[in-house]
Amino acid sequence: MSGNPRIQPVTRIRGELRPSARLEKSVNRLLETPFAPGAMKLFTTAQAIVDQAEYRRHRYDMDMRDIEHEMRSRSLAQRAFVLAGPLRLLEGKNGNGRLFFNVQTKDRPVIRRVGENLRAMESLEESPDDDLLYVEFARGALARDRNKRREQLRQGGALLASELRHPTAGFRMTATGLHIVTKDMLYPVRTGEAPLPAAE
Repeated sequence: MSGNPRIQPVTRIRGELRPSARLEKSVNRLLETPFAPGAMKLFTTAQAIVDQAEYRRHRYDMDMRDIEHEMRSRSLAQRAFVLAGPLRLLEGKNGNGRLFFNVQTKDRPVIRRVGENLRAMESLEESPDDDLLYVEFARGALARDRNKRREQLRQGGALLASELRHPTAGFRMTATGLHIVTKDMLYPVRTGEAPLPAAE
């Protein structure tokens, strides 16, 4: 088998949450092109990448039903997850990127369980097991000018980290409405043994 990647139509399955208005406002300080109100989403790093044709033929219906049933039984749709540091930012070449968050200790077992369910599915790629949440920045969201970007990230990141440590973080820096979402996409899948990192 070749180790070269091939482009394959896949369906990505992951958890999605809605950030609080305060968290959204805080993240927007990092950006040249901010999110519109209510447009920002948080995602679980745990995901399953499955063949799109097989997904549409309902091969994964039972897995999805089990995950969604467990999430409903644990009242996760109403749970407020409190975000915490440390923060990590991955910057893309085109002003895109991902900003990663941890969650407070009491919420980690729940995020971990969601990840375990997703990792139990027969995925085409290995999924991270770090139990983090992240925001995706679209192309051009970060400032093009390197100095301006560095200053925005320095000032905005320091304020965001401070807010996450503040005693009121549990009321303001939260995400709710955890549910499973899917996205059809083209994805580079290795035909050999070595997995690729998660798609941007």
